[in-house]
Amino acid sequence: MALRSLAIFAGSLGGTVAIVGGATVAVSTATLSVVRLVVNKQQKRLLVSCSACNGSGQRDCGICKGKQIISWAPARAARAPEYPCLCPMCAGVGDQGCLNCLGKGTLVPDLKGCTSGILESPRASCHSERISIET
Repeated sequence: MALRSLAIFAGSLGGTVAIVGGATVAVSTATLSVVRLVVNKQQKRLLVSCSACNGSGQRDCGICKGKQIISWAPARAARAPEYPCLCPMCAGVGDQGCLNCLGKGTLVPDLKGCTSGILESPRASCHSERISIET
């Protein structure tokens, strides 16, 4: 008898925990989505065009320089003829995603006006080519 009442109590307690846990997950998910929406909206106001790719998100391939093909010759053969082949870096497309803005075409500047895609901390400052963290 006592064992049966204990099983009923444990079953109802488990259901209550499941309902409360499910409600907590639902509220947390809704809160995170609202926060994410607000942060994205604020960041979109600050976006500036990437200076490396002029806002396109694409740059010429660093290997073929946008020509889509490269000349290849066997390394050990003396005076071997060169053969054209597709660029292995861009697969013959001629361009690749900008590494500064990661293909987005825009950057979020930090508070000091440096449009660095590498480090976007409010405490970061950029001096010419170098990025340093203030302590």
